[in-house]
Amino acid sequence: MQQLPEDVIEEILSLLHVKDLMRFKSVSKKWNSIISSQHLINLHLKKSISSPSHRRIFIPHSKSVVYKGLHDDTEELPLPPGAIAYFFGAFDGLLCYLQNHDDATRIRVWNPATRVSKTADLKLKFDNFVSWFGRESSSDEYKLILGIRPLGKQLANNHTLLVTLYVDGDSSNSSVQEIDLDQLVFKPYEEGTYFRGILHWPANRNSYWVVFTYDLGQKSVGEIAMPVTSQNHLCALGVVDRCLSAICGNCEGFCVIYEVWIMKEYGIKESWTKSMNIPHPAGNVQYMFLVGVSDYGDIFFRSSTEHVNLFVYNVGEKKYTATLVSDGYFVKTYVETLVSPNLGKKRTVGAT
Repeated sequence: MQQLPEDVIEEILSLLHVKDLMRFKSVSKKWNSIISSQHLINLHLKKSISSPSHRRIFIPHSKSVVYKGLHDDTEELPLPPGAIAYFFGAFDGLLCYLQNHDDATRIRVWNPATRVSKTADLKLKFDNFVSWFGRESSSDEYKLILGIRPLGKQLANNHTLLVTLYVDGDSSNSSVQEIDLDQLVFKPYEEGTYFRGILHWPANRNSYWVVFTYDLGQKSVGEIAMPVTSQNHLCALGVVDRCLSAICGNCEGFCVIYEVWIMKEYGIKESWTKSMNIPHPAGNVQYMFLVGVSDYGDIFFRSSTEHVNLFVYNVGEKKYTATLVSDGYFVKTYVETLVSPNLGKKRTVGAT
């Protein structure tokens, strides 16, 4: 294999799992150089995103578990030291979470496949927030967006701070923007959905659901109407069939019937189209609670049944897969990649 052209070696290596690649770095200086190169990292990322075998379900708690498949193929994943925190984002194989300290909030970006992590400090203490972590396509930079109400800082009624952190670039580009939410109320710790360069969060105003948007390029806020039947019901956003989607809960007795709606023409209220009802899983499952939607269109539910408390519904295959976990409330999906957090030296980002 050493005699093969370098592009052929790269193509073969890009198909392998991260654990094998980390081991193969020691084969030779040439292989170490190839595996560490940005070209191979990008090629492997592209292949991993499109490969179901590289996808993982991460359940963060005191002994975090990674589900390699959707059945019993599990692996306990050691967290970085002191990682008792809230996980709120996953992108390109990187997980992002917060750690509260006495006078600041520490932001850690971590690759669970390579076990590499980096930190940045935000000199703010704050309460309930909405968030998004990912790579903006227009600038190709990793960003963390936080919508917060700082503790000890006076803001006008129903105003919030929108903090943008460039986690892999120059911290001087980070910004703080005060915005008027105009009576909108968010679910605490809601994670945004990225679509077409715009972030989306479900929000409630006077018992009516809307989609609150933030354009990353224009740095402007807006709203999108929800499907008519979603009013007064539970809601989560995602991307299904390359369209913005809403999963709405319709209470019928003791059961909640979940509906999947797809916005076929982005921003056009009349284009909301009901795609399907999500069937109730077989067996003695009385209560189902919507957890969220993955980047791949999988929909997560938790339940309080004796044997299963996390369900994954695959929209494409229209079927459930039950996963045994000890705590399925916070669920993150990610792909195993070689991408580095690459925060450089630890830095402090202050908001004034």
